[in-house]
Amino acid sequence: MKHKIIKIAQDLEQGLITTKTARSLLLGLFGVSGSGYEGLDAVVCPKCGSTDIMMPMVGFHEKDKCMECGERF
Repeated sequence: MKHKIIKIAQDLEQGLITTKTARSLLLGLFGVSGSGYEGLDAVVCPKCGSTDIMMPMVGFHEKDKCMECGERF
């Protein structure tokens, strides 16, 4: 399993797969269905619609950052 996780990370880093595909593959490795997450409120990038968002730590005055397109909002 470790090698599969590393392979997915490398493919994502090289741009061979999208974040959405990587997430799906990783959830599949751990036997988690993505359908359970559909009803949760997710932060969505206003520029590209991605939910792959890095949020600043509590107390910091930075903006959220989209990991797909780099947009800060």
